[in-house]
Amino acid sequence: MDFLFTEEQERLREEIREFCKREVPKINFEELEEKDEFPSIYDKKIAEQGWIKRVLPKEYGGNGGGLMEFAIICEELMKGGYPETYLITIFNTLNLIHHGNEKQRQTYIPKIINGEIVLSISMTEPNAGSDIASLKTRAVLEGDSFVLNGQKTFATRAAPKNNVIILAARTSDTVPKHKGISMFLVPADTAGLTFRKIDTMGRRIDGTYEIFLDNVRVPKDNLLGKLNEGWKILISGLDVERAIISIRYVGWGERILNDCLEYLRHRKAQGWTFSNKKDILGKLADMESYLEQARVLTYKILWMVNEEKPCTKEAAITKYYVSELVKRMADLGMEITGGYGYLKGSPMERHYRESRIMTITGGSSNIMLTIIARMMGLNVK
Repeated sequence: MDFLFTEEQERLREEIREFCKREVPKINFEELEEKDEFPSIYDKKIAEQGWIKRVLPKEYGGNGGGLMEFAIICEELMKGGYPETYLITIFNTLNLIHHGNEKQRQTYIPKIINGEIVLSISMTEPNAGSDIASLKTRAVLEGDSFVLNGQKTFATRAAPKNNVIILAARTSDTVPKHKGISMFLVPADTAGLTFRKIDTMGRRIDGTYEIFLDNVRVPKDNLLGKLNEGWKILISGLDVERAIISIRYVGWGERILNDCLEYLRHRKAQGWTFSNKKDILGKLADMESYLEQARVLTYKILWMVNEEKPCTKEAAITKYYVSELVKRMADLGMEITGGYGYLKGSPMERHYRESRIMTITGGSSNIMLTIIARMMGLNVK
């Protein structure tokens, strides 16, 4: 296993670091969190750098890069403090590449590369959270179109503008629930779609939405993959998803540690010393040690996915370990920064809020532990 990056990958890493140093200080995060929709200018900036192209195939306008380049982009943007922006879109584009038809790829991928649209995904429903197969949203074929009715919730970046939703719906009731689901590409401006932004504790910049579908009509050509085989699409990319989520969280953990160090440098400049603060030194060393383990573990999984090696158990371990670690780091960071970290709008206050969702989204910690136990051969029902 080779953990060394190529010279080109190192240049990409340094390029993103310089971008974040230049752009992040200009961002008013408090203001962004109060907006009703994500400002597309931050998507455009990412697109203008050409980083989206880096991870997409050449036949669709990309540069032919791959998963490792995507991981570097995720880690460095999160570490540098840039809004998550197109990271979700890039991942969803991989679904389009692997499961879409040629017309769908040619229609949407150039617009994604140029930053014209985001590609979100919507699976969760009020009564179908972790058990996605129990979803009730229905799609019925009428002539040359599917008509969709139902409700979705907790749809990240599913904004009503410049957005195409990969949406899961039930297309058969005569087969087991896992086999009666299909996936559709639904432009957000389609008649019959209504959006309501959910007032969440974190991820306020990206936006989390409820989606209501009232006789939403989409062409049958918007079916992603085969009819009634949506479940295969949903589970086919889980190892990749958990690897990418994990490297994003590693980047966020690195940012938490850096913000702790920056706070202490500021305090030191005011005359504060470490002479009687060995407990803080221990906490910082603890963060660094566990974060390095998380980073190595995550890049191992990325390597396994890239080499097409089975890694479902390892991906679940990684997602569980990294998300729990970053949540704990945010808590330690709050202790280190004290009252200053508790102030509304401080970096640590935002880390504290943002980190809490990490053990829930993308497969909760309890689900990850269940997967691990089952793959250990334990009889878990």
